Amino acid sequence: MSKVEKDDGVTAKKRINAQGLPWWLWILKHSQAIVTAGMTVGVIYYHNTQGIYLTITALATSFMAKGMKKIINQPRPDGSIVKTPGMPSTHSATGTFIALYLAILLARTQPSSVDPTWLVPLKPVLVPSLITFPALMIYSRVRLGVHTLEQCVAGAALGISTTILFYTVWAGYPNAQSQGFGHSVVKGLAGTQSVRELDVWLHETVVKVIRIIIPNL
Repeated sequence: MSKVEKDDGVTAKKRINAQGLPWWLWILKHSQAIVTAGMTVGVIYYHNTQGIYLTITALATSFMAKGMKKIINQPRPDGSIVKTPGMPSTHSATGTFIALYLAILLARTQPSSVDPTWLVPLKPVLVPSLITFPALMIYSRVRLGVHTLEQCVAGAALGISTTILFYTVWAGYPNAQSQGFGHSVVKGLAGTQSVRELDVWLHETVVKVIRIIIPNL
């Protein structure tokens, strides 16, 4: 790295820190760590195959974006404090995938099946919020100067593609001749005996571990 590049990066970082960030932009800047922590809590709370599948597919989306970065090797915008390739944006890809996957999952879940139950009255707010989250992510990455708009849009497009792919693999495809989503031409992983058995095993294992850690619970 040349001295000019290093100085530009330091100058950009000082400029961002000196200006200070609005609370919402600070959250978006650290969204990767926040989402990772939230998903970890969710996997522990639900301890089912769906949570593990979401985690694995989110990681797969991230690795796809990183692999594409190395192949395309497009630099980030001038003055970026990050010097690795920027096309496509990994944050935009992973953030879009997680937000849209959860939005579809929540939208298609019957109120009686929503857990925890306090989420039921929030569905009309949560689903649109999750759908609009990728736009906020794109804005934050461009505003922070670590990606161009094109890099973020490409990342979001990757996230949309993996959402369609991985959710279809999980839920199966809807029957084109039916009016609802109850019938499938191809059964997804969710409807297999192996997944049901794994859910039972995960539940029993977590219960055993909790009883070992907290005997009197």
